Amino acid sequence: MDTDPMHLNVGDPVEDGGETSALAQRQRVSMFGLKFVSALNEEVVAKELLEWKPESTRPPVLVTPNSDIVIRLQEPEYAWLADELADAEFVLPDGWPIYQVSKLSDEPLPARLAGSTVFAHWWPELVRSGRSVVVLASSASVAAGLQAEHPGASVMVAPVIDAERQAARELAVELVDRALESRADYVVAGLGFPKDGLIASEFQELWPSNNPAPMVLCLGASAELYLGLRKRAPLWMQRSGLEWFHRFAQEPSRMFYRYFVRSPKFVPLALRELKRGGAS
Repeated sequence: MDTDPMHLNVGDPVEDGGETSALAQRQRVSMFGLKFVSALNEEVVAKELLEWKPESTRPPVLVTPNSDIVIRLQEPEYAWLADELADAEFVLPDGWPIYQVSKLSDEPLPARLAGSTVFAHWWPELVRSGRSVVVLASSASVAAGLQAEHPGASVMVAPVIDAERQAARELAVELVDRALESRADYVVAGLGFPKDGLIASEFQELWPSNNPAPMVLCLGASAELYLGLRKRAPLWMQRSGLEWFHRFAQEPSRMFYRYFVRSPKFVPLALRELKRGGAS
C-alpha cells in the first residue's frame, strides 16, 4: 500500500467534475518546466491509474519524459511541445538523471517512475478488469500481442508518419472515433517522442465536449518492452542508472549521438535547475 503523502502543491490545479482521483491529488515537483508526479514506485502509479475514472470532458494526458526529452524540449523545434507538456495532467519522471537532480533539490522525488514499468503493472490488471482501451501500436507485432491478451481492446497499427500536425490530426480523428464507439476509459499512444505528445494534443482538441473523456497515455516503446519485442536492461542496471549503457550496447550506431553528443547538454540544464532552487 502507498503511504506517502498525497496532496497538491499550492497553486496546482484540481480536476473538475466528480470525485478527484488519487493520482490527480498527488504532490507535484516542478523541475525543467514540468510538474512531475511524486510517488513511491511504479506499482503505486499503476494502481491509481486503474482506479481512475473519466471525470471531465477534457482528456487528461499522461507523459513520461526522460532526460533526453528534457534536453530536446529546450530546442526551438520543440517549443510547441514544451508548452503542451507543461500543461499535461500527469508527468512521470522517467529519467534516472531527473530523479538524481531532484535529490539535490529542496523537494526530492521519492523514486524514478519508468513508463515501461508502469505499463507492465497496469496492462495485465487492465486486461483482468476488462475495461475499455484504444491502443495506437507502433507495429503489427505489438498490435497482435496486445490484442491477444485483451481481445476487447480496440487496437490499430499506426502508419509511418512525420512529426507534424496534419499527420497527427488524421490519426487522432480515428482514435477519437474508436474511443467514442468503444466508450474507452484509456487511449494508449505508443509511437514515442515527439509523435505521442502531438497526437495527444490533437486528440484533446478533437474530443467532443459533451462526452466523458478517456485518459491519453503517451508510453512510447513500453508495450514493445512488455511483450519482449525489445529487451530491457536488467533490474540492477535500471536501479544503478546504467540502463543507457544497455541500450547503447544494443544499438551503438543509433544511440551514439544521443548518449555522447546530446546527453551532455543535460548537465548545464541540471545546474541551472539547482541554481534556481531545483524544485518549487
